[in-house]
Amino acid sequence: MSQQLFIDCSGLPSDPLVWALKGELSTAQHAGTLADLSIEEDTEITLVFSGLDVLLLNAAMPTRNQQKIRQALPYLFEEQLLEDAELLHFAIGTLKSDQLQVAVIAKALLQQWLDALSEVQIQPDQALIDTQLLGYEQNRWVVWCDDQTALARTDLDTAFACDRDQLISLLAALPDSEADIEAEQSLHVFHQGELDLFPFSSNFADRKITAQTAPSRFQFLAEQFSQQKNALPIDLLQGEFGKKKNGGLYGKWAAVAASIALLLVVGYSSLLWYQNSRLESQYQQLQQQMTGIYKSTFPNSKRIVDPKVQMKGQLKKLQGLNAGAGGVFKYLELLAKVSAQNSKIELVQIRYQKNGMELKFETDSLQVVEQFREKMAANGIRTKVLSANKESGRVMARVKLETSS
Repeated sequence: MSQQLFIDCSGLPSDPLVWALKGELSTAQHAGTLADLSIEEDTEITLVFSGLDVLLLNAAMPTRNQQKIRQALPYLFEEQLLEDAELLHFAIGTLKSDQLQVAVIAKALLQQWLDALSEVQIQPDQALIDTQLLGYEQNRWVVWCDDQTALARTDLDTAFACDRDQLISLLAALPDSEADIEAEQSLHVFHQGELDLFPFSSNFADRKITAQTAPSRFQFLAEQFSQQKNALPIDLLQGEFGKKKNGGLYGKWAAVAASIALLLVVGYSSLLWYQNSRLESQYQQLQQQMTGIYKSTFPNSKRIVDPKVQMKGQLKKLQGLNAGAGGVFKYLELLAKVSAQNSKIELVQIRYQKNGMELKFETDSLQVVEQFREKMAANGIRTKVLSANKESGRVMARVKLETSS
């Protein structure tokens, strides 16, 4: 990934916007509106919400089932919430032992930002809290402040944002832990503008106090977060706000999957169209062949509407001819019998005509034609050789079998 884009969501989408773009060598801060954002491919997009708008809570959690945890959260923190739980979004962090950290934000605020970003075709990869972007070291409190606001992180799971004039009292109210007593503690203050260290040194005499000027809040946070190798901040894009649209790795795979699905649908539709076209073509060819067969079999027919139906009708009619003597099928039976006795006869065509049936067959000599006529006569069938032409060593014969109507 070539760069990271951090978007400051501490105000409203309609407010003047600040964002920080971190490349491989430096972090640059910019200002403008959402429409001014120009995002290159493979850029990771991170929304950063103010700790003043997000409440971090901790609770004992006996289960690791995320579905059960989500169901229990609104009731678990009900007494600590100022708003109706149905109006709030709960994002869960990593469950450590039986302790769970939860971030709580107004659904309306989160949705407002996601909608505004969607309008300019931006899909964030994650949404974090500014206080969790502060770097953390064991036994070391980290604070950033300017004249108006302050951010503090006192351990891996404790961080808060507040007005600048409340910072000292809130830090002093934090309970001491065994680690605070046994190990040397420090407090490092990153500040923008002038800083009076006396309130810190007088209230935290047991800590080593250091201070350092820092850039603006947002650029500072982007640099701090990028330096954390094992940071596991809570991603607010969970549950109903999960990353379901295009954007990030998930979105890219979703787009690829959607493209593949579209290609499959188009391909399958094209295949069906091609198969239907082929079947239609084959059907038309079969219809033409059936019509041709019918014409050659019943040359006296004047009009052909449905060769299949007409063929059935003609065969039924022929079956009734000379019913007492076995009808036309009796002649076919004799024809098959005589043809089987002489393997040199290859039937080419049978044509039904009034008072008779015309055969066309191929053989190797005129003698076979005469033998065929004699065998049919011996079975009581009058025959008449209409033609017998020899060409290229083969004889094509036309013979008429005469019947009485």
